[in-house]
Amino acid sequence: MEHGELALLRTLMDKDFYDSNKGIHTPDKLFTKDVRKVKQTIDYAMNQFDKDLNFSELEGLFFTRETLTTANKDSYKRLFDKLREERPMNQEVAQEVMSNLFQQVVGEEVANLGFDYVNGEKNTLEPLRNILTDYQDNFMPNLKVEWGDISIDNLLVANEIQSKWQFNIPSLQRKVEGVSGGHLVLVGARPNTGKTSFHASLIASEGGFASQGARCIVLCNEESYTRVGARYLSAASLRYT
Repeated sequence: MEHGELALLRTLMDKDFYDSNKGIHTPDKLFTKDVRKVKQTIDYAMNQFDKDLNFSELEGLFFTRETLTTANKDSYKRLFDKLREERPMNQEVAQEVMSNLFQQVVGEEVANLGFDYVNGEKNTLEPLRNILTDYQDNFMPNLKVEWGDISIDNLLVANEIQSKWQFNIPSLQRKVEGVSGGHLVLVGARPNTGKTSFHASLIASEGGFASQGARCIVLCNEESYTRVGARYLSAASLRYT
């Protein structure tokens, strides 16, 4: 996994990406032992300097902060030579990789704990409860989040769409500005109080939805289509009298 780990490290050197994924989302357990130390240097640099980190800065910080034997220095120099050749991942891909790694880390912890329970080495649920407490608010599902546009221009356009078709009854229009696609309007009243005439007027009379350009379909199950059609013809005729 070293190749993927190093590419992730290069990606984490970008301040914006680091800030979006820091903390428990990128625990040290995601990385193998040697790579983990380099990642910890990135953590230090990002918190200390609040900027993008270039390769020379990372290398200089690492070797001046870590106490290493000669053999360890040679090993890390080879690691940094490999890191220098790595290219950062696409940030969406890196997010996906870290999400999968994070879930694997949590899964391994739960699985190991399960073996302990099976073998009788654990006799309390407290360790499992601790894992859930540590990770429940930070588990990274494979979701692609799309942020809504809440700019002023977009909000104004959306508001116009939400009230695209205006009511042609002044007393109703003062209470309800209008309707648009996706709106459901329920009108209830006792029998023979004018419900059919009401929606016929809203659609077909002067200033109604039809004259505003709306395409309307009427589905009726109480009166025959001929009686309802007559109501619409009556409402429409008022527009020309």
